[in-house]
Amino acid sequence: MQIGRQTLPLAYALRYCRQVLPIRGWQRVFETVFPATGQLPFRFQLAVPGGDVFADATSYLDRYALFYGSIEPDEVRIVRSILQSIEARTVLDVGANVAHFSIAMAERCRTVHAFEPNPPVYAKLLANIKLNPNRNIVPHNFGLSDVDTVLPFQSVSAGHDGQGNFTVDGDLSLPVSPGDTLDIDQVDFIKIDVEGHELRALRGLARTLASHRPIIMCECGCDARTLLDALPPDYELFALRQSAILARKRLSRVDEFPIGDNVFCVPRETHILISS
Repeated sequence: MQIGRQTLPLAYALRYCRQVLPIRGWQRVFETVFPATGQLPFRFQLAVPGGDVFADATSYLDRYALFYGSIEPDEVRIVRSILQSIEARTVLDVGANVAHFSIAMAERCRTVHAFEPNPPVYAKLLANIKLNPNRNIVPHNFGLSDVDTVLPFQSVSAGHDGQGNFTVDGDLSLPVSPGDTLDIDQVDFIKIDVEGHELRALRGLARTLASHRPIIMCECGCDARTLLDALPPDYELFALRQSAILARKRLSRVDEFPIGDNVFCVPRETHILISS
């Protein structure tokens, strides 16, 4: 079945069923009813935490958000709770993609600086910012790294444009700068999703991390020891873990984690505020 104007109510009904009865199997039902292969272009506005985004039926991320309510529903819920707990002022969204996280975070802080270097993805980010009345998202059309330069970047198809990454054999050349050179003040939280470039992004933020000691959520392509080496002293690592009883995931302190996990890096003086 195609996702379209007449079938959207069914898609939202399946999403609602999953929220009310969060058991395994709903995703399989959704993918059976709306298979990924053969979906035709169909643009629509999709309600997400904090606002709305433009979506298309051919995009994997948009179909995922249509069913789950967000591209990473557990992480979005936890991050919004953290921002409220710490009364966040400035947030950095490094690897902002089309602004799902930026929009979710903007409702819970004063300012979001959204960094997205890939021009076609950046255009979607701008459109989604404009779609929402909240004007506290500041877009930047470059990435964060440990040098001020241009790096090769491997783009992917529009349906998976969140998976592009900096790599030596990339087909694009995109600008990057160290975050410290921007002199952004009152940084309380940083979200990093840069497909393997996270250590260089963190190194370029060394002064910011040392002076502001923000909480960081990082999709990490390295092990725990390497990640901690890139952080100031007294940071602790947390990850989302499934409770044996509760349906929702909770943050738990960890010493190790699977590569590719979202890891929360929390300064010791702040971890008491971390709750889900």
